[in-house]
Amino acid sequence: MVWDNIFIKRAWEVIPKIVWVIKESRNWNETEIQIPEVCPSCGTWLLRDNEKVRFYCPNHLNCPEQIKQKLIHSVWKQGFNIDWLGSEQVDLFLEKWFISDLWDIFTLENKKDLILSLPGYKEKSVNNLLNAIKKARSQKIVNFLVALNIPGIWPQSAKELSRIITSNDDVLEFNFSLESLSNLQDIWEETAKNIYNFFTSIQNKILMKKLLEHIKIEYREEIVWWKYEWKKMCITGSFEGFSRDELIEKLEKMWWSFVSSVSKNTDFLLAWEKAGSKLDKANSLWVQVITLEEFLK
Repeated sequence: MVWDNIFIKRAWEVIPKIVWVIKESRNWNETEIQIPEVCPSCGTWLLRDNEKVRFYCPNHLNCPEQIKQKLIHSVWKQGFNIDWLGSEQVDLFLEKWFISDLWDIFTLENKKDLILSLPGYKEKSVNNLLNAIKKARSQKIVNFLVALNIPGIWPQSAKELSRIITSNDDVLEFNFSLESLSNLQDIWEETAKNIYNFFTSIQNKILMKKLLEHIKIEYREEIVWWKYEWKKMCITGSFEGFSRDELIEKLEKMWWSFVSSVSKNTDFLLAWEKAGSKLDKANSLWVQVITLEEFLK
């Protein structure tokens, strides 16, 4: 209830999960939580996930708010990474019918005059937007997979999925079984079903075919001999000659996994000489610490 005292814990290192409610502390000021029955965006009756405390709108294809949020997610940094195209721009372009689906973003280059006619849009800002869209026509497979809005697919699981999706034919034909998907690391059974259902959907096949008419995908190269495959590395500090993103990209090309924090499951910490708390934690957990020189070697 609202104003209840509860015990929570971190589930999957991120999500606050309620362990139990301290009902003895209630003082009659608490109020029941009113669960909505219909979607506030499209009016569709809500459904509840089996065995989950989650209600959702099943109108995935036509709910206006879902369409908008999917597009916003698709253009963020881990997706197509289109600068100058944020939530306000997506909302406005949907309202003006400049876009209605993901692939429509790449047709905005043909609507420059229409965009310039909008209040507040000047030549420089519109050119910045169109240049960002042009840059997004070249995509790494991991970013492409994240941008598709497959339920349960985030950068780490997209990296694992990119192991088997190595060509446009794999994207469009998708001849992978549920078993082969479940055998990938970081792909749970439910996520495997989501992937399979997404890629075998006729409507999604049409979407991906249209996207591939605008986008060139850079697929990952499998390196079967790399002895540190699946190792987990954390990075702390700054290094001369390399940005953090460049170092992470080097890791991923060699099928290492980047982790943001040090734990007992971390294999290596890449640290500079003035590293602080992460270095202390690595030493306390007997995590191997290496220098940039050692890493590059």
